[in-house]
Amino acid sequence: MITSGRTKDLAALAAATALLVAGLAGCSSDKQEPAADAPAPAPAASSTGVISPPKLTTVPTLSKPKGIAADTTMTGCSAAKGPVEATGTVKNTGDDKSDLVVVVSWIVPQGSDVVARGVAVVKDAEPGSSHDWKVASNVKIDQQVQCVLSARRGAIKG
Repeated sequence: MITSGRTKDLAALAAATALLVAGLAGCSSDKQEPAADAPAPAPAASSTGVISPPKLTTVPTLSKPKGIAADTTMTGCSAAKGPVEATGTVKNTGDDKSDLVVVVSWIVPQGSDVVARGVAVVKDAEPGSSHDWKVASNVKIDQQVQCVLSARRGAIKG
């Protein structure tokens, strides 16, 4: 059998590659040594509890919750340090009588840290009924905040 020079070159290259891979595998270890001079990461502002108040208004727990943001409007929301309030309307577009829970969170845009929260509850809203809501809270920081609206329909547990 006569082989060409190219076939011999490919065979030699394959053998060299196999030896290289085997040699490197024998030198590797599953353990990784930490760098001696690696600095620890700085904690985020929200992990230190500096911005968020320790207690925010509690949001009621619903059984079988359904998001109803499309059925909720916010017509006003103040967003400065001190007493704040938000107002709007919510509609029960479901087929059954339901509890409606509207939550407005005042957040710091950088990091989305919640600094204040207001909750409005409409108990036993009839299907198709609309309800005005108003929530109030207190922003205690000198930073820009934004109002974020969320709403759910269901039955309040407890």
